[in-house]
Amino acid sequence: MAVARPFFRICLVLTLALLGQACAGPSRVEAPVQKEPERFVRVEARLGSANPAGPIRFNHPLELTQKEWTRLLENVWVQHEPGVIALVSPKEPPIAAFTPDEIAFLSKTLSKAFRQAHPDEWVVFGLSRPRSPDLIEITTGGWFVEGERLYLLLANYRHVISMASVRQLLLEDPLHSTGDRYYTFAPGDFQTAELVGGGVLADLRGTSVPQLAIDYNGFLRPASAAKGVKSPQKPDTLQPAVSPEEGYGSNTAQKLRELKQLRDEGTITEEEYRTKKRQLLERY
Repeated sequence: MAVARPFFRICLVLTLALLGQACAGPSRVEAPVQKEPERFVRVEARLGSANPAGPIRFNHPLELTQKEWTRLLENVWVQHEPGVIALVSPKEPPIAAFTPDEIAFLSKTLSKAFRQAHPDEWVVFGLSRPRSPDLIEITTGGWFVEGERLYLLLANYRHVISMASVRQLLLEDPLHSTGDRYYTFAPGDFQTAELVGGGVLADLRGTSVPQLAIDYNGFLRPASAAKGVKSPQKPDTLQPAVSPEEGYGSNTAQKLRELKQLRDEGTITEEEYRTKKRQLLERY
């Protein structure tokens, strides 16, 4: 009997340890789909609080061809508009969210990724390119499908960084937002856009994340099958995709005046005024 008790305790400890390990689990399990020096697409199982928005289980896998992905990506547009404190001229037209080279890369890899994605997995991506010897421009985000809608979150768009540690952080966690948002989606037909995460205060300070929902079946169906429904159209005024920072030089003085007025009216705090003023001057 004396021998049985220690043996029983050992079995109990091992059983509890195994159960604890199974319950803890990793917050993110990665499966690379395509990885290159400057860009990647991969599938991630994000559990619990690691899921920033949307349901825990998605309607994955999804079967879309590379050509269908190309059509979808060509019709994603963004507008320079930094949250509630909109210091960008309303005359600035939407721009294409992705360059032709990025669309070619994403359409191929997203088609493959969604065919193998499970209901608890995101499809995440990262795109980077050099702006100068010391600066890198990076775009990161994620995709998922819920019901008949395809969702895109842009955690960071054309965000310019100089620190290697920040770049590494965004590549490891593409759904992490730096809080420097100077864009929103410009939705077209079969699309709706909103800001998610953090509520009104996050919208004010630019830390919420733009989300685009696409009715992909409605968008992709042949015109003959959607009688009476207008086919998707691109915005009337087209411009090549550029960095948000590149459009800030011509009207910086006007933006500074608008920012000062917001502070004087009490809409933003003195600290927020100084932060936004410094950001504007840095981008001038």
